[in-house]
Amino acid sequence: MFRGFIPSTISNLTRLTILDISANYLSGEIPSDMFERLSKLQDLDLSLSWIRTSIPMSLFKCKELQIMKLANCALGGILPKEIGNLTMLRSLDLSFNEIEGNGKLLDAVLVFYCLFQS
Repeated sequence: MFRGFIPSTISNLTRLTILDISANYLSGEIPSDMFERLSKLQDLDLSLSWIRTSIPMSLFKCKELQIMKLANCALGGILPKEIGNLTMLRSLDLSFNEIEGNGKLLDAVLVFYCLFQS
């Protein structure tokens, strides 16, 4: 298990497709630019980490993201409308957080997914 903060140097791993640092003793904030250069990221799992922050806007630049697990992270704030940019997203888990927002923001992602599943 890891302890401490999420290092901002993760953004240097530009070929990374899977990032799973779940179930660790991570704390603090997700670096705001952490996802800026992770354009190939397809699977993200930060579940069961006490990050206590909001979702950084740089995450919504990960156009290849298909799976996003952020359950039990003590995340707060408002779910940004930019989640609609994640058109490849097919699995989303934001359970056990304090995220606010309108569920209608997910409509575009879900409709897009349903169209390509049939």
